[in-house]
This record gives sequence, structure tokens and C-alpha cells, in this order.
Amino acid sequence: MKIRVEQLSAHLKKGLSPVYYVYGDEPLFVQEACMAIRVAAQQQGYNEREVFHVDAGFQWPTLRQSADSMSLFSEKILLDVRMPGGKPGDKGSKALIAYCETIPEDKILLMQSGKLESASSRTKWFKKITECGVMVQVWPLRASDLPGWIKRRGQSKGLNLNPAAVQIIAERVEGNMLAADQEIEKLLLLYGQAAVDENKALQAVSDSSRFNLYQLADDALAGNLSRCARMLHGLQQEDGETVLILWALARDLRILAGAAAVPGQAQEATLTQLGVWQSRQMLFKSALRRLNRLEIAHLIRHAAKIDLLIKGVYRGPVWEALLRLIAGICAKPLLTEPPAPLPGQE
Repeated sequence: MKIRVEQLSAHLKKGLSPVYYVYGDEPLFVQEACMAIRVAAQQQGYNEREVFHVDAGFQWPTLRQSADSMSLFSEKILLDVRMPGGKPGDKGSKALIAYCETIPEDKILLMQSGKLESASSRTKWFKKITECGVMVQVWPLRASDLPGWIKRRGQSKGLNLNPAAVQIIAERVEGNMLAADQEIEKLLLLYGQAAVDENKALQAVSDSSRFNLYQLADDALAGNLSRCARMLHGLQQEDGETVLILWALARDLRILAGAAAVPGQAQEATLTQLGVWQSRQMLFKSALRRLNRLEIAHLIRHAAKIDLLIKGVYRGPVWEALLRLIAGICAKPLLTEPPAPLPGQE
């Protein structure tokens, strides 16, 4: 049987299945679904848990041995199988099929993995688990649903977020649910049940270098060179990681290159395909109005030279080179000649 993760709670209230497989590409939701199953199993007397980590050296016969063995501490045991890649291989496939054909009465098998390839749903082991157990597929939230989830998540923990604060969190985490949950926990620690407005949210999030990093990239796309210069100086004073700053800028430049390669009316769809959230698309459109394809390509080459500068292939001031790159993105007077190579590397 297949169910959606939203149906899991109602399913568990009706009774437990002997086999569960939770999979999907949203780690937070996978973790929480597995936790719900473990809690429900414990309430039904499955007080002992054995954890198996499926890696290249995993021996699948150990699962069968645990299924057949008696416990000294509990009559009922939860077998917790972590299979990150979602591919059990030939031996694993046979072991899972055999388990489903002879399920022990005092055991529950809980499997979890990341997102599965579509071909996996056609394998014998997948079909066998579907027949004898419950498949719980986890889907990531759509960008439009994230603010609502953040608001509900905060309310469930007693956090009072106003709409602007919710939007700030949604923009900063960019679909990373684990990061969103961490931000909510941090705000809860800072403010408890007091109302959290946009100023409090900005203050809390801006305490992390991750916020400064993304804000710097946003301001570069917006063409705000003076603000970028101040922020870059602050990051330098805090010994910020130049490689992360370059990564954020280069990532946006590659997205700009992809969008600039299509006609104007198709750019919005292209930005969506490239994973740009709606809240940032106006920033990219602003940059595309300032920069043409050749200029973007020139900036990407300059970013590649800064990468070599950071790695020590070239010599020169890294922070100044980053500022010149940002000036280029802002379409302000920019880019001098690249740094000179070190001796012996000409």
C-alpha cells in the first residue's frame, strides 16, 4: 500500500503494518515520518530497536539473523534500516523479498532512504514491500507552500510570527526545510512566545554569516554596489570564507548565463527551471537588464581567475578581486587585469 506522508498519522492510529518504507528527497520530512512510526511502535510494545546502515560493506544476512533471533530485553523489536542510496543491490533485493515472504510476528521493519529513481518502483523488491507493507513517499514543498508551512510550524511550537517575518525566513532558507526548522528553533529560543516581526527576524537571521552571504549575492544582483562594499568589508573583518562568497556569486552568474541565453519572454520560465525562487526572480531580471551575454561570460571568466587566486595559483588581493567582480555584476566601472601568476606557473 502507498500513502502520502500527510496520511501517515491517521494510518498509525488504525494500527501498525509489519513493514514500512519511507523515502523522498526532503530529509526533514523523512526523519519526522520515521520518528512518528518509531513512537507508534514503542507505544505498541516495540521497546527495542536495532539500526542497520546499508553501505558498500553491509552484510544483508544480518537482517535475516536479527529477524529470526529472540531478544533478551523485549518481546518486540523494530528493525531500523537506513539505506541512503535507495539501491539494495542484488543481495539486498533477495533479502528484502525473502523477509516479506516470511515476516516475523514480533518484528517491524522500518526502511528509509532518499529519493528513488523511477526505475526502482518497477523492481521486484519494491513491489514486494508494497504488497506486504506501507510505502510512504515524501515530496518536497512547493515554493508557494513554504510560507504557510513556516507559519504552521512556528505556531505548533508556540512561536508567533507575523507575515513579514515568515516571508523573510522563507526567502533565506530557499526551500531547505532543515534550515527553516533551525531558524524557527532559534527564534523560539530568542523570543519565546513574544510576537516576532520582520525586524526581529532580520536581526536573528543576520547574526549568521549564511545570511550575510546570501544578502551580499542579492544586493549584487540588485546593483547596490555601495551596500555590497560595506557588507564585503564586514565579512572580511569577520574572517569570512572567500571560497563561499565566490561560490554564491558564481552560482548566480551561471544562472544569469542560462537565462540570458533565451529570449526575454522565456526568461522567467528558465529561471524557475534553474531553481530560482519566485522571491529572487526580480533580482535576476534586474541584473539581466544591466548585463548582456558577453558581459556575463566575462564575469564568469573573472570568477574562475579569482578561484585560482584563492587556491594560490595567482597572487594578489582576494578581497579586492571579489569587490571588482561584484562591481561588474552591478555594472559599475570594474575589472582590472587579472592577478599575475606565481613564479614557475606562468
